[in-house]
Amino acid sequence: MFKKTLALLAILGFASLALAQVEQNIQGAGMIDWTDQSVKSTGIGALNPKLPPSAQRKNALRAAQLDAMRNMIETLNGVLLTSETTVENAMMSSDIIKTRVEGIVKNFRFTSKPRYMSDGSVEVDMEMLLTGKVGDVLYPEQMGGKTPTYQNLPSNFNAQEPQTYTGLIIDATATDAMPAMVPAVLDESGEGIYGQDFVPREAAVRNGVVVYAKTMEEARANAARVGSNPLVIRAVKSSGLNKADLIIADNDVENVAVIADNTDIYDNCRVIIVLKQ
Repeated sequence: MFKKTLALLAILGFASLALAQVEQNIQGAGMIDWTDQSVKSTGIGALNPKLPPSAQRKNALRAAQLDAMRNMIETLNGVLLTSETTVENAMMSSDIIKTRVEGIVKNFRFTSKPRYMSDGSVEVDMEMLLTGKVGDVLYPEQMGGKTPTYQNLPSNFNAQEPQTYTGLIIDATATDAMPAMVPAVLDESGEGIYGQDFVPREAAVRNGVVVYAKTMEEARANAARVGSNPLVIRAVKSSGLNKADLIIADNDVENVAVIADNTDIYDNCRVIIVLKQ
């Protein structure tokens, strides 16, 4: 029964929802869910006894919504964009990005029902995806267009895939890597293998550059992301200021090189990174 249910979730494209989430709490503000690529916040609004009774609940609801929006902005600020910068850095360096992000948050429509507490206060939850509209604002303007060169491969390397891989899983549990929207995967010499230069921007906005999982079992179960036959490699260490980039061993580069021409993996971001918990 479980297998049938999981298969159905994969067909519907929601397999990741059945998995344990990779979560990052932002103190006092909200939470980043790196598995379903969402940012979540809660707002609380208290009753104002100075208002007429008929207006108190409506006012408390609006206060809760404004509080959730403030917490959402603060949580978004804590999102690692790359291994070198955060969303907060991007917003501070560009008034356009800041204005667009704040506009998306302010115009967000709350879909979950508010919770009315016994003391008259109101709580509301807010959740926004890092893909779609938010991703379109935050992802770098220049993405994709390049193919990994794999300059350090042996001369007798055979580029033909021994079998058709449907995705890529990177086991980073031996590292202290941190999740980010645009991580890079590099070989030991620093040559890029996956990341900003190789992923089309429209695919990143639609799917996210990567998603994160807690275990290899959960990553393999996410058939909606990596299909039924993913290539699995290990990262040997993290890299970058924020430790979001991954280095793979040279003896694994040959394994990855066989998917260099597999446009489906790159063009649809069929990559999962498994982090140490």
